Order: sequence, then C-alpha cells, then structure tokens
Amino acid sequence: MSPPTPASNSCDVSYEMHWTRFTMGFGTELQRKESHEALLKLQDAEIRLLENMKQCLNLRIKSDRDYAKALTNVCNCAQKFENSDFNSPIFQAWNLIIKETQNLASIFKSRSDDLAANTMEKVTFLIQEKKGARKIYNDERNRLDFEIYRLQEEMNRNKNEYEKMMDRLRMDQARYEELYRKGKPGNKFDESKTRYLKTTSKLHKIHNEYVISVRDFKIQQTNFLKTILPNLLEFHQKIQETLVRQCKEILGEYVHLTDLTQEDIVKSHKDMAEHVTSVTPSKEYSEFLENHRSDPIEEELVTFDDLLLEDYNGCLCPDEIALNDLTVEQMKQLHTSYEDKIRSCETRMENKERDLQDVEEEIAKLPSELDDAQKADLLVKQKAALILKRELAELECHKEKYKDLYEFIHQPIETLGENIPQGLDLDDMPSDGTKVANHRIKKSETISLNDTQASVSTLRTKLKLKNPFRKTVPTTPTRLPSKEVLEKRESYENGEKEVEKVEGATGESVQSSGIQIQNLEDEEWFHGVLPREEVQRLLKNNGDFLVRESRNRKTGEAQSVLSVFWNGHKHFIIQGGANNWRFEGPSFPTVQELIDHQLKSDLPVTVRSQAILKRAIVRSDWQLKNDEVILGPKIGNGNFGDVCRGTFKGTEVAVKTCKEVLDEDMRKKFLKEGQILKQYDHPNIVKLIGIAAQRQPIMIVMEYVPGGSLLNFLKQQGMKQSAKQLIQMCIDAAAGMAYLESRNCIHRDLAARNCLVGIENVVKIADFGMSREEEIYIVSDGLKQIPIKWTAPEALEYAKYTSKCDVWSYGILMWEVFSLGDTPYRGMTNAQAKLQVLNGYRMPLPAGCPADAYALMLRCWDIKPEKRPHFEEIHTELKSIHRRS
Repeated sequence: MSPPTPASNSCDVSYEMHWTRFTMGFGTELQRKESHEALLKLQDAEIRLLENMKQCLNLRIKSDRDYAKALTNVCNCAQKFENSDFNSPIFQAWNLIIKETQNLASIFKSRSDDLAANTMEKVTFLIQEKKGARKIYNDERNRLDFEIYRLQEEMNRNKNEYEKMMDRLRMDQARYEELYRKGKPGNKFDESKTRYLKTTSKLHKIHNEYVISVRDFKIQQTNFLKTILPNLLEFHQKIQETLVRQCKEILGEYVHLTDLTQEDIVKSHKDMAEHVTSVTPSKEYSEFLENHRSDPIEEELVTFDDLLLEDYNGCLCPDEIALNDLTVEQMKQLHTSYEDKIRSCETRMENKERDLQDVEEEIAKLPSELDDAQKADLLVKQKAALILKRELAELECHKEKYKDLYEFIHQPIETLGENIPQGLDLDDMPSDGTKVANHRIKKSETISLNDTQASVSTLRTKLKLKNPFRKTVPTTPTRLPSKEVLEKRESYENGEKEVEKVEGATGESVQSSGIQIQNLEDEEWFHGVLPREEVQRLLKNNGDFLVRESRNRKTGEAQSVLSVFWNGHKHFIIQGGANNWRFEGPSFPTVQELIDHQLKSDLPVTVRSQAILKRAIVRSDWQLKNDEVILGPKIGNGNFGDVCRGTFKGTEVAVKTCKEVLDEDMRKKFLKEGQILKQYDHPNIVKLIGIAAQRQPIMIVMEYVPGGSLLNFLKQQGMKQSAKQLIQMCIDAAAGMAYLESRNCIHRDLAARNCLVGIENVVKIADFGMSREEEIYIVSDGLKQIPIKWTAPEALEYAKYTSKCDVWSYGILMWEVFSLGDTPYRGMTNAQAKLQVLNGYRMPLPAGCPADAYALMLRCWDIKPEKRPHFEEIHTELKSIHRRS
C-alpha cells in the first residue's frame, strides 16, 4: 500500500460547472486573441516544466543509486529550465524542491525502484494529458473562430453577390424598358424580357440568402460570445486545474519518496512539503489572470445593408424574406431543413444528457477513500462529465439558433396560404413590346417561374403565345421536303446546332390520338440532360432510341433531341413547340404523341437518315427522377458544385450537384464519378444510389456517411482512438482499395480527405472524380490539379499512373491516420517535398505508430513501383498487425 502524500483527495474537489453565468476565470477574462496566445504560451511553459521534471526524476533515480554525484547533475539539469514570464506557486514549489535537493548529502537506494516504477509513469502520463489538453483547446478554439469567420465570409459573399445582381437587374430592366418604349416586337424584346425575369428571380433568391446569412451570423456570434467561447475557456480551465492537481500529487509523491529521517534533511523536506501544499489549483492562475486579462469580446453590430435597396422599386424589404412564386419552394425546403436540424439537435442532446447522468451516477458510487486506480478512474469520469456539459451547452445554442431561423421563416409561410404573390408583376408590360393600351397580360395568364419548375425556354414559349402581332403560318399539304431542305436537315442530325425553319415541310396538324398524356419527364424513354456521350453508350442496336434534353450552343435555349442508333448514332432535334411538334412528317400536340406515331408507323424519322424507331431505351434503376431527390443543407463544396445533405424516398443521402453554367464537357467529367461508382458494391466503397439528370441541376446521389471525412475525424477524434482502432481504419481503406485494384480502377486521389467515416468508424473510399478504369493511365492534360504530396514519384515525373501509384498514396494515408490528421511533409512546399522524396527522404515514424505498421509504409514508398506490395498483401499484413497489437 503506497504511503500517504501531501496532495489532497481529488474526490473532494468539485467538478461542477455553471454554463449560464460566468464569474472571474478563463471564460470571461481570456476571450481575446492576445489572452488566447498568452494562455497557449503558459501551457507550453507548463509542458516544458513537466518535461524538465521528467528529466530531473530520471536523474534523481540514477542519483539514488550513484549518491551525491548524481544529485549535482539533477540540480544542474533543473537550473537549465528558465521561465521569467511565469512565477505561479507550481513554478515556485518546483524551484524550492530543487534548491532543497542540493542539501541532500546521501541518497537512499530502497525507494529508487518506487520512483522509477510509479512516479515516472505518472509524469509521462501527465505530459501526454497536458499536450492533449492544449491541442484539444487550440483545435476547438480554431474551429469556433473559423465557424464565425466562415459565416461572416458567407454573409459578405452574399452581400457582394447581392450588389452584382442588383447592378445586373438595373441593366436588364433598362434594356427591357427601352425596347418596351420603342414598341418593337421580336426576338430581342422576348430575350430581354426573359433575361429580366431570370435576373429578378436570382435577385430574390440572393436577397433571401443574404437576409438569412446576416441573421445566422448575428445569432452564431451571440452564442459564440455569450455561451460557446466562455464554455470552452471554462472547460479548459477546469481541465488545467485537474492537471495541476495531478502535478501536485506527483510533487508530493516525489517529496515523500526522497524523505530521510536526518534532522537537516527532515527540515529541508518540511520546507518543500509546505510549498507543495500551498499550491491551490483554483488559485494557480490568479496571478496569470491578473497580468494577462483582457476585456470580453464585444458583439459586432450586424444589420441588413439598406443601401442595397436604395434604387429598387420592387417588393423586397430589408430584414424580411421575400416569399413569392420565385422563392416559395426554396423557402419551404429551407423551412424543412431547419426543422430537421432542430430534431437532430434534440436527439443528440437527449443522448448526451443520458450519458452525463450515467457518468455522474458512476462518480457518486465511488468511495470517499480512493486508491490509485480509483483516482485515475475518477479523473477520467470528471473529464468526461466536463466534456458532455460543454457539448450540451453548444448543442443548446445551435438548437436555439435553428429555432429562431425556423420561426423567422415559419410565420410568413404559415400566413401565405394558397394565394402566392408574384415576384415580378408584368400586368403593365405586354409581352411583345406594344403599348399598354394595345395589349395587357391578364392576371390569370401571369407566368410563374416556379410553375412546375418551368425552364426559361418554356417561359419564352408561353410569352410568345400571347403576342398579338405574331403571324400565323398557313398550313400546306403533306409533301416530301426539297433536296435543299434535306441537306440542311442532315447537317443538324449529328450537330445539334440551332434549327432553322424547314420551308416546304409539312404543316399538317394531327389531332390528339387519345392516349393519356403525362409530363415528358415521366416518360421512361426520356433521359433528361444526360450528356450525349453517355447516351451513345446506351444505344447499341439498330432502332434503339431515347429522348433527351440539350441546349442550343448559340442561344443556350433548351431543346428536345431524339437520339437513335441506325448504322451509327444519329441525333434529331424535335422541331416546333406549343402543340406543334414534328420531324418531317405531320405535327402532333405533344412530343409523346410524335414519338408514339414514329414508333407505330414504322416510318423513318427523316428520308435521308432512314432511321426507324424500334426499341425504346428506358431509364435504368440508377437514373433517378429529380423530383424524388429533396435537397437539404449544404455540407461541402465539390469541383463542379455544392455537396448537400438530402433525402431520397425517405432515406438520408449525400448529393453532389453540377452547376448549370458548366458546359457539356464539364458535365461529362462530373458524371464520370457516377459512371464509375454505379458498378461497384463493397462495404468500404461509398455506395452510389443513382444519378438524377432529368433536368438541371444534374445530381449524383450517394449514401450519406455520417462521420464526415476521415481527415476531420482524425483531427477531432483521433486522440480518443487506440493504436488498434487506427490500424482497423487502415484495414478498411486497404480492403476498399484491394477491391478497386481487382477491378482495374486507379483512384489517383487517395488521401484522408477523400475517405469517409461511417457507423462504427468504418472507413469508406470516396471521391472518384479523378479515377480511371485502366491498368495504365497516361495524363495528357498536365498535372495542374494533382495532389503533389500524395502522388507517386513516377506519376509526377512521367505522368504515368498504375495501381502501384495508389499504393504510394496509401502509404501517405497510413501516415495521416497515425499522425492524427497532420499535414504530410509539414513546412515543405510541393516542389520541396517532391525534390526531397526523389533524393530519398521519407517521413519519420509518427508518435504511437507500431513499428511494423511504419515498416509497411516504407514498403509502400519504395521508389521502384514493382517492389511495392499489392493492396491484397497490404490488407493481409495489416490484419496480422492488428491481431498482434
């Protein structure tokens, strides 16, 4: 049984924290940046002190065996530690201990083993705890500061976008009004009007985004300054005081184990014991607080910039959301999103409250007199309780913020009813540019941009129908088109260029066949905006056909295209519109009836092509309907657009979107990831649910992996993972990569940032945007977007990729895992890292990494690709290491 020490019983010290009121302490006195930096500096000094103590204890053990000569070395080592900035009781106590140690003339051997076996282990553990506490505090503070910074940047970005959109609106409005005053009908007027409508719609949406971002920032800032930041600082102070308590116990143990019965030595040790006992954890930082205190951070006054609407005459109002036909769907989705977030916060709070109750009950069951094991258990439980209370307070802030935003949107939506106002009233502006007296659009005929999510081309068609100056083209009997017309048509069949009117083609209109007409998007043979290259993969046999949507390259106008395989791939733009759709034969009221006619009549689409429709290629299971995918909050950014959380048929999913402004080549690159993923099925590969390409925006829908990226997980949760758990993560990644290697898939961008952490910390390979399904892939478009520090030397030198390049990247991934998300080749630029690797440099062993795991990393980093192991071998070896650990 170990002898009693001067340290007080840890159980007697209250760990309770008050999260709503903050008295003098870290939470109120150390909020500003200068105080934060001073606190980090203090902790660095404390860590150096502990490391110095560890060195001194090592020497003390030696001195217990080597007598007085070793004692001199102890004192000399202790004197190397200098700290003029801090002079708290802990520093004073240690200095006195060293001073009194100089008086010891003889050292006893019997207690040296106790010093080596117990005290040294406690100091080592305390150093690790101290470093871990500093890292957690610094990471959390950086995360919270970045969250505030991100919201502020988003608010400023929305404001800048608002200004740009307002300028564009003024120009488009001026152009429209100019043509309106001139009273000249035609395409220019229709285009200016469509542009004006589209700009107005975008303005209203960015208005809402700006209003909400301002409010979001205001709420988050208030929560940050009044609750979240003080909680973090208060939590950190409690942790530091707990560590001081442990340090006090170590010092007391040191004093006891070096005590002698001689009178002069007894006196020396009494002085040391008195100084150690005078250390009070709750007062340890009083002098530091006095010297480095700063005023609490004041809230920044954030308001809606009224100048944005200074020259605006519409319905938008400062600090109010615009709820009309242009924005109602967007606001309803946001309304639902906030409701989901509130429920999520409440669920997480309930779980944490249960966990906190369990921990507090376990603490209450501990006896008043504790042995060493029970003291260690108490410290762990107290720390867990502090963490849970801090997380609960932060979740409460998030929940209240979402409630406020929810109510902010809920009231206008609830009072809206069925009578949805217009975002832009065109009652006083006719569609053809004539004066108001000649023509006025009726209220019942007002076009809503939100009506069935009509495209701009559909809107343009509706506006043209109301043009009283449009000339009616008389119909002519059915006859074959002229040779000149056929030559023109042939040039369009494979080009999808702007279609000119085919003079002499039939104008005969066929009445509806009586078939039940549904939305074109609901037809199984309609494949939406699927790119031409992907469509041609689906059409394999003569007579295979489908219909898709394309865009006129000159005007950007949407147009329906019939794609057919007939001795090669042919593409026909379906002409007409407004109940008049045709190829070369008769016209029909709908595209569906036109296709039905071609399929049943067995007539060629055009005389020259002789292409006959035989078999409709229907959408596959992976081709989803856009309406089935409900987008939720944004959770990240992709190379082609936003990454959002969403739902698909009641299941939570992750959705990658493609910006509408991207050209077809970029859409092909975007869909490449979906084309690769749709054929893979493995527990360590992120699962594709489908691709929604019926209309813009195109979406890749994947399983939602709740743990987020592996890199963020390692940075936030890595300290809590054992070496065995980290090895298991590497095993998961190796299993996924072995599967890809067996399918001849080269990932080309394997890194912790591109892996996801699922339920029970299962790692899944993700982000296949750079992947290629080839055994060897030669890059032809340069290395501009290549992740240099993760890429194998041969790929950097010769732009040649094989699966062995992924093995090199996997070695970097393993290093990231065991370094808990640290940056590879820290402090080096890409060019420096590349040069060092080519010269033979390899990153050192991460702290806590098993030696055999590091040996496997070095094999992955062999300069000769053929000497690197295959992923199956890596997977097998890691499982063996896992069993041994």
